[in-house]
Amino acid sequence: LFITSRGSNSIQRINIGQDRNASFTNSDVENLGNIGGILSGPEDIVFVFDNSTWYGIVANYSNNQLVLLDFGDSLAALEENISATTITIPAGVSLSSPSDLELEKIDNKYYLFIGNRGGAKVNRFIFDQTITADPDVANISIPGSSSPRSTSLIKDCDNWYLYVADEAFDKIYQLDFSSDLSSTPIITTIAASGDLLDNPFRIQLFRENGVFYGLVTTRQNLIKLEFG
Repeated sequence: LFITSRGSNSIQRINIGQDRNASFTNSDVENLGNIGGILSGPEDIVFVFDNSTWYGIVANYSNNQLVLLDFGDSLAALEENISATTITIPAGVSLSSPSDLELEKIDNKYYLFIGNRGGAKVNRFIFDQTITADPDVANISIPGSSSPRSTSLIKDCDNWYLYVADEAFDKIYQLDFSSDLSSTPIITTIAASGDLLDNPFRIQLFRENGVFYGLVTTRQNLIKLEFG
């Protein structure tokens, strides 16, 4: 288990062993610190095993960068053996306080979606063949949004949907990519402002027994959405 700490510019690694329900003590927690000295307000981290190597991608909230961590062949690598580099962001594309990462591999491509606390957009990074390749990057504007901070990607039959929680305007957006995550999505609002949907800053979609659900964390509540 890895935990990012925006306040201390660090990452903690917790060894929970083989049993996810087991408790752990302070001795199981390892502070990896500011790996490579380039973490700046790390807000989220995702992992991928690519070409026999474990990589972590970190969203740097404070300086609008993405950091690629190379753990080698084991996520238990010693701190001094973990390397860190920034991922190239092309001119004309910008992150705005990146807060949430969603990563999916389809065939030989990796699709990374980034929720931003600032601006009115999410970002899409497409890495061809390997996660270390220079990405094809696009801003996806979400009209009417202000703080599309969190994203969750899910597939229904052949269609891909990205759900986005807007913290500032208390809305949930659905981005319909049809069968191609590189296409321009159709954007709709599926949940508007209400007493319960107050500053939603995390969303997670899942499927159980053929029914789609969403869990939304707000400043006050944990809300379950049922899509049928």
